[in-house]
Amino acid sequence: MGALAGSVTSARLTFKVHRFEVLAVSVGSLIVAVSALIVTYRLDAVGVTAHCLVQWMSGGPDAAGVCKDPVARWAGINESEGGKVLAAMALLPYAVGLFLGVPLVGRELEARTAAMAWGLAGSRSRWLLARVAPVILLAVALAALTALTAAVLETTRTGDGLWSNLYQDAELFGAPVVAHALAGLGIGLLVGAVMGRTLPALIVGGVAAIVLFNVGQQWHESFLPASAYGNQGAITTTSVQPKAGPPPSGADLADAAARVMDPDLDYRFQTPDGQLLTREAAVATVPAGTTGVGAWLVTHDTPIFEGPSATLTGAWQLRETIAFGLLGGLLILLTFPVVERARPT
Repeated sequence: MGALAGSVTSARLTFKVHRFEVLAVSVGSLIVAVSALIVTYRLDAVGVTAHCLVQWMSGGPDAAGVCKDPVARWAGINESEGGKVLAAMALLPYAVGLFLGVPLVGRELEARTAAMAWGLAGSRSRWLLARVAPVILLAVALAALTALTAAVLETTRTGDGLWSNLYQDAELFGAPVVAHALAGLGIGLLVGAVMGRTLPALIVGGVAAIVLFNVGQQWHESFLPASAYGNQGAITTTSVQPKAGPPPSGADLADAAARVMDPDLDYRFQTPDGQLLTREAAVATVPAGTTGVGAWLVTHDTPIFEGPSATLTGAWQLRETIAFGLLGGLLILLTFPVVERARPT
C-alpha cells in the first residue's frame, strides 16, 4: 500500500513539474482523436453505398448517375478532412514521445537541479524509474486513444477497402501508433540525457524521429510481395477491371486467375446483375466440380482489385509494432546507464 501511494505521489510530482508538456500532448491528442470521430460521422452522414463507389470508379463521374453528387461530396470530405487527420497521425505519436521524454532528464541537467533530485531519491536509477514509469503510461494511453479513433476513420474513408486500401496507411492507425510513441519517448529520453539541454535535444530528437519514420516506410514498402504490383501499377489505389472485349484466354487467363486467388491480395467481384461479392462469397457461386475456380470468376464476373490483403496488412502491423516497441524499450533502458554516468553540473 505504501509503495502504491509512493508511486502515485511520484507520478503527481512528475506531471506537475512537466505540466506544460503533459497538457500540450494531451490536448493535441484529444484534438486529433475528436477530429477523427467528427470526420467519420461526416463521411457516414453522406450515405454513400458500396454500389455507388464501384459505379464511380468503374465509369468515372459521368457514368455515376445519381451517385455522382454523393460520391463527390464523400470524396471531398475524405481528402480534405480525413487525409489531414491521417497525416497528423504520422507526426503525433513521435511528438508525444519527444515532448514527454526530452525534458524528463534534460531539463534537470539543464537547470542544474539533477544532483539535488538524485540525492533526495537515494539512487539515480530509482529516481529515473519513478519519473519514466508514469510518462510511459501517459504516452501509451494517448497513443492508444488516437490509434483507435484513427482506425475507425481509416475503415470509413477507405470505403471498407473499395476506395483505397488499408495497407497504404498501416502505420497511421492501430497498434503501430503506440509503438511509434514509445520509440519517440525512447529517443527523447536518451537524447535529453546525453545532451542535457532541452531545445537542442528536441531538434536532434525530431531529426532522429523523421529518419526513423522514413526507414519504417521503406520497410513498409519492401514488405509487399511482387504480386501486389502486378498489372495494376500502384498498390494504393483500388481499380476496377472492366470487362472489355472477349474474356482472356491462354496465358493471360492463367495469370488473371492466379492473381484473383492470390491470398496476399484482396479482390471483390461484381456479378453481371450488379451484385458486389467478397472473394469467399464469389467462390461460393462457382458451380460444383469446377476445376479452375479463378478462371471461372475472371470470365464470369468483374474482378475489383482492392490491394494487399487484410491478413498481409495485419502481419505488417504486427512486425512494425514489435520492432518499434522493442526499439523504444531499448532506448529507454539505455538511458539508465547514461544517467548513472552523467555529471549533474
